[in-house]
Amino acid sequence: MSGVVVDPHSAPPDAGRWPKWWLPIAGLTALLVVGGTVLTVRHFSAGSAPVVVESPPALKTVSALGRLEPAGEIIQVAAPAGTAGTRLEQLRVKLGDLVTAGKVLAVLDIQAKYQAAVAQAQSRVRMSQAKLAKVKSGAKSGAIRAQTSQIEQFRIERADQMMAQQAKIQRLRANLKGEVAAQQATVDRRAAEYRNAKVDRARFDQLYNSGGISASQRDSAKLKVDTAWQQWQEAIAMLEKQRTARQAEIVEAQAMLNRIRAGQAQQIKQARANLDRIAEVRPADVQIAQAEVAEAQANLRQAQATLATAYVRAPQSGQVLKIHTRAGETIRSMGDTLGVLDLGQTQQMVAVAEVYDSDVGKIQSGQTATVRATSIGEKLQGRVTEVGYKVQRQNVVNTDPTSNIDARIVEVRVQLDAGSSQKVAKLTNLQVEVSIDLDQDVAR
Repeated sequence: MSGVVVDPHSAPPDAGRWPKWWLPIAGLTALLVVGGTVLTVRHFSAGSAPVVVESPPALKTVSALGRLEPAGEIIQVAAPAGTAGTRLEQLRVKLGDLVTAGKVLAVLDIQAKYQAAVAQAQSRVRMSQAKLAKVKSGAKSGAIRAQTSQIEQFRIERADQMMAQQAKIQRLRANLKGEVAAQQATVDRRAAEYRNAKVDRARFDQLYNSGGISASQRDSAKLKVDTAWQQWQEAIAMLEKQRTARQAEIVEAQAMLNRIRAGQAQQIKQARANLDRIAEVRPADVQIAQAEVAEAQANLRQAQATLATAYVRAPQSGQVLKIHTRAGETIRSMGDTLGVLDLGQTQQMVAVAEVYDSDVGKIQSGQTATVRATSIGEKLQGRVTEVGYKVQRQNVVNTDPTSNIDARIVEVRVQLDAGSSQKVAKLTNLQVEVSIDLDQDVAR
C-alpha cells in the first residue's frame, strides 16, 4: 500500500498563497483612503475661501404702471346743494364738448318754479317803487277813499272769518256730542255682555262641580268672561279718547277764533292809523317806503340766487369726459360720487404713475419721463411735477399672473408736454407705462 509522507516541519498548504492576493487589495484600500482624505481637505479648503460679490449697476430709470388724466384731476360736476331728488330737464352739452367756466351744462325741472318766483319778486319791487313814488308825490283824495274802502273790507273779512270759525266750533261740539253718545252705548252694551258672561260662568261652575260639564266647557265660560271684560275696558278707553280728541279740536278752534278776532282788529286799527297819516307826507313815510323797496330788492336777489340752483354750471373750463345723468333722470344725493358729468382740462394731460414705495425716494420733481401705451404708436414725453405723500394700494395692474397685485405705491404725477397732451386728449384713464429717468441732476 502506497502512502504520502508529510514533513511535520513544513508550512501549511495555503500558507504560501496569502501574499499573492491580500497585499494588492490592502494597497488599493490604502490608496483610496488617502485619496478621499485629500479630496475632502481640498473641498473644505475651497468652500472656506472668500467669495467676491459684484455690486449691481446703479439704477438709471424707475418704471411704473399708471393712467392718463387731465391736469387738475377729473372734476365730477354735481348739481347744486338741495336739489337731490329733482329731475334733470335739459342737458345742454354732449360728450367731448369744450366748455368755459360758468357755462350752463344742464337745467333742472325746478327752473320754471324758481323763474316764476323771480318774476313775482320783480313785480313786488316795481310795486314798492311805485308806492315810494306815490308817497313822495303826496296823498290825494282817491288815496283817502281807497284807504277807507280797505278798512271796510277788513271789517267784512273779519266778520266772515269769525262767523265761519264759530260755525266750525258748533259743528265740532255737535260731533263730540254724537260720537260720545254712540260710544257710550257701546260701553253700556259691553258692560251688559260682561255681566251676562259672569252669570254664565257661575252657572257653568256649578255644573262643573256637580259633574254635569267638562273642564274645557268651564274654561270656555271663564274665557268669555275675560274677553267681555277686555272689550268693556276697550270701549271705555275709546270713549275717553274720542272725548279728549274732540275737546282738543274745540279748544284749537276757539283759539283760532280768538286769533282771527285779534288779528283783524289789529289790521283795522293799522288801516285807520294809515288813514290818519295818509294826508300828510312825512320824511318817516318816505323812509318806510324806501325800506320796503330795499326789502323787495333783497327778496328779488334771494329769488335769483335760488333760481341759480336750477342750473348746473361748469366750475372751470374743460372738456366733457363722461355723462352720468341724462335728461329725465333724477338728480342723485350729494353723497353720490358720480354727479352729473365729469369735466377735465384735457388741453394739459398728466400721467399718474403708481411708483413702488421702495423706489419713490429716487423720484424728484423735474425729472424727465417717457410714457408708453399699446394703443399709442409713439412715446410721450413729460416731466415729474409732483411726488405724492400718501402710500396706498396699487390700483393699476398688468395682466401678468405672477405680478404683485397687493403692492404699496405712491402716486407720482408726470406733466406731458404740449404735443403729447394733444395726442392723448381723448384717452383719459388709459393705462400706460411710465419710465422716469434718474440719470440726471435735478435741483430741488
